[in-house]
Amino acid sequence: MSERAPQHAPAEAAAEAVKANGGKMPSRADVLDQIRKAPKFDTIIGSFSFDKSGDPTSKIISIYEAKADVWDFLTQVKFGT
Repeated sequence: MSERAPQHAPAEAAAEAVKANGGKMPSRADVLDQIRKAPKFDTIIGSFSFDKSGDPTSKIISIYEAKADVWDFLTQVKFGT
């Protein structure tokens, strides 16, 4: 898979679900199935994957701010276990 930001992973899973459904609109369950099938999504900020419930396995959120076309790291927040 090509590199992309994590928020694009569900969009790519939806596209795969459309393809698997013969080009027709997939159900929510079809999209979730595609998310679960992908072992990981390689992104510009590292690997990103989902658990069996469709939740992200990473429990860390990195906060950045765009300033003059440059992304400045601000902080990271850990949540869940």
